[in-house]
Amino acid sequence: MLEGGDGDDQRLARAASGLKAQDALDEAALARALEAITRIDRFAKVDGRRLEDGRLLIRLEPLRPLAELQVVSSLPAKQVTSFFPGLRLGIRVGDLRLQEWQANAQLRLQDSGYPLATVKLTRTEHGDGLRIQVEPGAPALIRAVELAQPVAGYSRARLLKLAGIKPNVSLWSQALERSAVSALRERFLRDRRYEGSARIDFDAATGIARLEVQPGPRVDLRAEGARVGGFLGGQRVLAELVLFTRAAQWSPSLLAEGERHLVRYFREKGHQNVKVRHERKVVLGPGDAPEKVRVTYHIDPGPSFGLQAIRFMGNHELPEEELRAATRAGLQRLFRLNTATPELVRGLEERVRNLYLANGFADVRVRGRLTPASPGRMDLAFEIREGRARHLKALQLDVAGQPGLDPGRLAPALALWLADRPLRKGAAGTITTWPADRPHLKGVVGQLTEETTPEGTHRYRLATSRGIPFVKGDLGLVLADLRQRLAGLGSPRPELHFREDADEEVATFEIPVQALEPLRRLVVRGLDRTRALAVLREFPETPSPALDPGALDSGLSGLSNLGAFGRTDLQSLGDVPGQEERGWRRGDVELRAEERNPWTFSSGFGYDRAQGYRVLGGVQRANLSGMGRSVDLGIRAGDQTLRSKALRDAFPTGDVNRSLDSYSIGYTDPWFLPGSLDNLLHARTRMRLEGAYLEEANAGFFARRRRFLGSLEWRITQAQTVQLGYRFERAEVASAQDADGKPLFDATELFTLSRSPERSIISSFNGAITLDRRDRAADPTSGTFFNGYLEFAPQGLGTSSNSSFVKLDLRHQWNWPVGFRAEAGVITANLRLGIARPTASSARDLPLTERFFGGGPFSVRGVEPGFLGPVQELPKRDASGNKIPIPGSPGTYETQLTPLGGQVLAMASFEYRFPLPWIGNTLWAEIFLDGGQVYAQAHARPEDRTTTVPDPSSPGGFRVVDNGAPYPAWRVTPGFGLILKFGFPIKVEYATDWRRILGRSRSPNDRDTQLRTLLISAGFQF
Repeated sequence: MLEGGDGDDQRLARAASGLKAQDALDEAALARALEAITRIDRFAKVDGRRLEDGRLLIRLEPLRPLAELQVVSSLPAKQVTSFFPGLRLGIRVGDLRLQEWQANAQLRLQDSGYPLATVKLTRTEHGDGLRIQVEPGAPALIRAVELAQPVAGYSRARLLKLAGIKPNVSLWSQALERSAVSALRERFLRDRRYEGSARIDFDAATGIARLEVQPGPRVDLRAEGARVGGFLGGQRVLAELVLFTRAAQWSPSLLAEGERHLVRYFREKGHQNVKVRHERKVVLGPGDAPEKVRVTYHIDPGPSFGLQAIRFMGNHELPEEELRAATRAGLQRLFRLNTATPELVRGLEERVRNLYLANGFADVRVRGRLTPASPGRMDLAFEIREGRARHLKALQLDVAGQPGLDPGRLAPALALWLADRPLRKGAAGTITTWPADRPHLKGVVGQLTEETTPEGTHRYRLATSRGIPFVKGDLGLVLADLRQRLAGLGSPRPELHFREDADEEVATFEIPVQALEPLRRLVVRGLDRTRALAVLREFPETPSPALDPGALDSGLSGLSNLGAFGRTDLQSLGDVPGQEERGWRRGDVELRAEERNPWTFSSGFGYDRAQGYRVLGGVQRANLSGMGRSVDLGIRAGDQTLRSKALRDAFPTGDVNRSLDSYSIGYTDPWFLPGSLDNLLHARTRMRLEGAYLEEANAGFFARRRRFLGSLEWRITQAQTVQLGYRFERAEVASAQDADGKPLFDATELFTLSRSPERSIISSFNGAITLDRRDRAADPTSGTFFNGYLEFAPQGLGTSSNSSFVKLDLRHQWNWPVGFRAEAGVITANLRLGIARPTASSARDLPLTERFFGGGPFSVRGVEPGFLGPVQELPKRDASGNKIPIPGSPGTYETQLTPLGGQVLAMASFEYRFPLPWIGNTLWAEIFLDGGQVYAQAHARPEDRTTTVPDPSSPGGFRVVDNGAPYPAWRVTPGFGLILKFGFPIKVEYATDWRRILGRSRSPNDRDTQLRTLLISAGFQF
């Protein structure tokens, strides 16, 4: 029973105590529980005693919130309080935090140049105030700087500026010394003074810093006898191989170290008898104080050998034809023999070994030897010890039934036998299907069955239709995953057994009944604004039957999603400094949290031709009511807001003014109705509410939108997310505008020809599934991404009678790295399919705001943004609404090409991006091929073959034109671009129609809508 404190205090105390009803409790256990509660560091006193009825009473006396701060110091009060991060009125500060603050502040003062500083923190008499006493002592002021000797090429002022030292201003500290020496050495390296060094001594009594600088001579680095690196990048490669060009300190031994690196470099290129020696020669100045030296590495690479033939010895079970097929790629490259390098030999050894492993020879041994064959050529002989071929028919997992051991969390580990990334494809009762994804198991599907034996053992069996070659590495993955899932439970370790079953083996992983290590207590420190419930709901309730590391990791991940903490550390109490000898056990865990400022401000700038320039700003208030909720305000100010002619000219969008402006306010609750929707999808439900006002100007129309969005989101796995939402939107559409803000054409004509309402109300339900396995979203190098979006806007929900629709949008992306860690680039493929259909019987078309548009960045890049698919020529109007005549052509008027969008969107792209040589990882290039089309109707009718176009000579001013096929061919546009990576990738791209490249005829529409200028965009979204 707990007394004193509020609900948060009692929740934290209960979790830290590790006590539960009906437990036997001795004096030692009670003392340990009280000590753990004290470590929460928010109580002035904690007492516990047994009552006469056998109950345990724990009385808590909370610390009083800080109401007053007293600063006693010769330093400014603002500077003093900056040494104590997190200090503010209203929080409760315990003794542990006071000790840490005091020690850290003293260290920070010493590092800031106050070597004699002392810090003392004490509470005031009533306990609601804090007295901060800081005695900085005499500062280590650098009063003067002396140079040990004049330094040629560097003035005294320049040396002090490089070192960051200002006499009578800078305070001496070890941090200053390290940064000054490092800055001087870096300058010397840039000036090719690789032998330069610097040293600083400080006399505290006089305040004089003595600067001893030896910049050394300029070094001319050369290689003779063989070329290092490529034709243009050789000097850079040579400088990287010899360490003294980038070492933090100079040492003559680095010259010899460069020899060893060059020997290794040439051996990897196939020169087995390479010899390297270095020569240092003074070319300017005296020998004892040279001004310039030349360091030359003389390289005798010796001959390299082409790989002429491959022989095999010891192969009995596998035919030589299969071995030769596996190693054929190692013999010849284009029209010459491959060089016999150690890397090539290792790669071919691995190919042969993998071939045997794929056929069940788990104990195979392969060794390649190079032997001379003819001048300049070698043969490669493989010595093979095959061992016995083994095949597995099934894997079995037996988990003893005992509290704290969840067999359902262990069973998916068996699927690693068949797949590197297991993905369950189907389920029927107690049987689930797991397909293989490894090359040698193509077409294999495993079925995982579950049963419980009479003894209470949970048995899982993963069987395949045929025997699978025994591969130790595959079983090792299963074993490692089981051990990881069981880590921290105390001592459970799977036992692996094999038995014969119809001439094939079955591997059984057995987890017998064993003593489990429970999660006894969770001590949470550092909560000021955050409620205890928001933290404890992320972790298992204490005491738990077993210590589950997976649940603890999941808890830490959940805390990061709250946005309340800048740092969280979870560790065993026995590993906490000062607690090593206190007798804590593995199940005693401490969570140390550091809350961050709840206010976050953000800003940015973006530009692309599809939406123009925009200035981004936002403010967020996180951790509302201490439960991780947040409110955010976002502003996207484009040209409709700023109306800046200078920005419009600097960041053009073509003949018409394009922009997207929005103002939004949102509310997020990371735990919506916890516990009530657990059986639906996932225990955690994230709710998001948002209201927004948008103004969108594009090549066809200008729209104002007032929008409300609500969504519930479930994160099923780390990569998979499911979302259900509702949208209410009121849209008003008008004519597009020119660069001066004037309507381009009459709105009546626009809506007559586009068959779209001027005003519409959309009330819809939507759902989305996202599976993101990319290594990073902004600049992926591997993995896949899938998003499926379905929206239904029926009139029964309030949608306008001419605006109801159903929409499906599917996207998929693949990324494949080229070379180790994508060092040679990334290949990306994208597919997108969108279909939208009006559901009202009186409507043939969707509102303009709900149609699909294509072309431009992240689409078919050889087409002007938005102009893929149906377009319309509309007559331009002047300020009075009259058509604008073309001078010198009576009866003809200026027109504006306008995209109308469509009900179907199909696109595909294939691109290869790669780093440019000799430049590093900052500048990449790309080549790509895009294809796609937007179709006006999903089910075209005969009347869709025609389009109404302006014609002043016809009655009514319009005439009908036959468009031909209602489903025009795809637009295919190859292109290239440059990618600048400065933290975030910026892309500059150009593409054109492949028919234009081949000189083939194109339709007038294709010519009028082709890309005319460069595209600029950011990221790799699709």
